[in-house]
Amino acid sequence: AGPHVSGAAAVFVQYWRATHSGTTPSPALVKAALINSATDMADGFTTEVVPNNDEGWGRVNLPALMDAARNYDFTDQTTSLTNGGMLEKRILVGSSVEPLKITLTYTDVPGLPAAAIALVNDLDLEVIAPTGEIFRGNRFEDGESVPNAPMSDTINNVEAVHLAAPVPGEYLIRIRATRVVEDA
Repeated sequence: AGPHVSGAAAVFVQYWRATHSGTTPSPALVKAALINSATDMADGFTTEVVPNNDEGWGRVNLPALMDAARNYDFTDQTTSLTNGGMLEKRILVGSSVEPLKITLTYTDVPGLPAAAIALVNDLDLEVIAPTGEIFRGNRFEDGESVPNAPMSDTINNVEAVHLAAPVPGEYLIRIRATRVVEDA
């Protein structure tokens, strides 16, 4: 999978440059784009729904990303977050026909080799639905984000929210800088 993903990343960077006035996306944006457009390979027997330890977030699917009828809204890091800070963005979902997938990735500084948890900085994803339910990153049950989970993910620099049939309306996406020790 490594060569396949590396090649897909290079093709996506070239595509991004061609469609965004020659700018280069950050490595975190490339990672988020590939994760967000990945195809779940769940077969119900040997592989469960994503995310899982067999396929991670799924199989890279460039056509789903670059030639898609689905809308993508990419936000690359433009504002630094400090400890306790927050970034908010609102999106409108017009129909429950297409799934809603929101992916946060960020580049973290290297952790200490002997650390039990290698994450240095901790950013947390929250998505507030029009119903008022809060979906926190990486809180899944059978591949679907669990509403109102009590805790955020504190060990990963990739977090996602997946809603198979999102309620139409306005969603508030929050990135919380729970712990920012060192700028990456």
